[in-house]
Amino acid sequence: MQTIKKQTAIFLIICMVLAVCCPLFSHATVPAQAISTDYPVQLLRITNASDTADLTATGTADRSALALQSAAGTQSQNWRIAYVNTDSKGSFYKLYNMSNGRLLTPDYYSVTAGTSCVSFGAESTPEQHWYIIPVTQDKHGNDLYYKIVNYQDTNLALTGGSAGVTLESYTGAENQKWMLQSSGLQGFGGYGKDMQNQPKSSTIGGALGETVEVSTFDELKAACEDNVTKTIVITKNISKTASIRDYTTNYRGAYYYPDAYIYVRPNKTIIGSYAANALYNVYFRTSTSKGNGSNFILKNLTLSHDTELIEDNLMDFPCGINLWIDHITFVGHSALNTSSTGLADYDKFLCIYGNANFCSVSNCKFGYHEYGCLYGEPKDSDETYNSFQGTPCVTIDCNYYDSTFTRAPGLLRYGYYHALNNYVYNFSLGFTVYTASHLYNEAGYYDGSSQSGYLVNDRFGQAGDTASSTYKCQYAQSGCILENSNYSVEASNADKMTWRPSANYTYQTMPAADAKRYCTANAGAKSSREEMTYVTFAEKGMPSASYSTAADITMPSVKDEPKIGAVMDTSVKYRFKNAGSGLYLEVDGAKAENGANVQQWGADGFASHNSWKLIDAGDGYYYIRS
Repeated sequence: MQTIKKQTAIFLIICMVLAVCCPLFSHATVPAQAISTDYPVQLLRITNASDTADLTATGTADRSALALQSAAGTQSQNWRIAYVNTDSKGSFYKLYNMSNGRLLTPDYYSVTAGTSCVSFGAESTPEQHWYIIPVTQDKHGNDLYYKIVNYQDTNLALTGGSAGVTLESYTGAENQKWMLQSSGLQGFGGYGKDMQNQPKSSTIGGALGETVEVSTFDELKAACEDNVTKTIVITKNISKTASIRDYTTNYRGAYYYPDAYIYVRPNKTIIGSYAANALYNVYFRTSTSKGNGSNFILKNLTLSHDTELIEDNLMDFPCGINLWIDHITFVGHSALNTSSTGLADYDKFLCIYGNANFCSVSNCKFGYHEYGCLYGEPKDSDETYNSFQGTPCVTIDCNYYDSTFTRAPGLLRYGYYHALNNYVYNFSLGFTVYTASHLYNEAGYYDGSSQSGYLVNDRFGQAGDTASSTYKCQYAQSGCILENSNYSVEASNADKMTWRPSANYTYQTMPAADAKRYCTANAGAKSSREEMTYVTFAEKGMPSASYSTAADITMPSVKDEPKIGAVMDTSVKYRFKNAGSGLYLEVDGAKAENGANVQQWGADGFASHNSWKLIDAGDGYYYIRS
């Protein structure tokens, strides 16, 4: 009986020592700091390259199986990637499923080939950490496919199959490659094909970086303009104010404000929190000289600006590949042309032109303003045509233009444009389809109201301009509703167009009447997760940014655990070496008494104080005896 008690005591002491020592000497994984306020967290679909099916949780309980299923817009196919830390192998993450708040986990924490992967718990154990490593880029230089390997064994990769999702040795097979697609994103900014029929990646912004908070203009500018992948959450309303004498004037005498410019660098997601998302006199830019801002997302922001600043576009992007402008409220003014200079308003809400390409503008609300949006290099010449023909490619979907006077949805040049399910109310001029542009206008609702607006202006040959008539635009429309307009929905001077966006990407559409209702209710920045949604979602609303099951984890019971332990030889002696420290388990002073201290120490061969025997306890378990 005394022997059994001594065995048990020593076994318990060893367990306590290992519990204390292992975190000190193994790879520490410190979780990233939580954000203090809720915001519309960026969700991703994880799509298998072999069959373009999405990684899906098949239930909400612990140990729910994972499967590959066709996109259905459910939260079971949405994942939140939470940055944990970075080490010599790269950055590693936790992957939360948004239908159940549980983590992508090897079943029973068994990091071995053939183990099924499930959604389980939220403890943030090393087995629940994953490296997401790019393995293929598209021809535009953006990461297209990734391998997802386990922190405990980076040779074992997430692998899709007809029977589920498992860990297998990485071979580079198609079913071990994964695409990351931003949930809710449709169109050219998302996954699809370019105009040369080559695959292109989805805009994912800062999804693979740390999440940081900002509450001042200087903090926001610094976070946007560094070269670190990150999600930037705005937690307080920000105003960049100055007196009129601090503004700069141009050759016309019009004011602009360079001190308020923020040049967005690559791989950023900039999100307004639900509690605070208003920015006043804050202007977002890209620039080839200040850093080409590719792969970024601007989301859930309310933008307004001084009526004196008539030379500043709120968003001005002459370069950058993969941009997503989403759920932005562009406030506008109470009246037009009210600058103290007496000059007309030249500023626009949004400009995408030059070498910028593959952009989606969705779920935005545009207010009362002289000009709305400009797309395509704003020059009409043979030289410009030769430099920019075919760019940018822009999808403009589910936006609400309320009394945006002209260029709503926009003035278009050179590129390929898909206008989908927009609601335009009280406008003078909707589209100007101009030099070499290609517009497919689908299922939009256009109400000229008191302005009796022109939907499409495709007249050519302004004074001194021959390029627009030489390089004619192309136009086609389908399923639109037009009310209170004195101009036909057809563009009479445009060439007929055969291009359709379905050749480049898949998308969801709704009848024009439904688009009016959807845009009125859902466009613009939101103040709660219940209001936030996308047309691709099966249900309205977003999970909380911090949604997890950390408070109600249920660990698997030992009796249910599969017998995966090694068969050990009980006739020999063992030493136990800590993998992190390189030190050995020993009894202090070789004391054979209850309460003897068990510690780590250097190796000096087999001796009584560091040698151990294993005693079979049955069912794959062993007692450890000094």
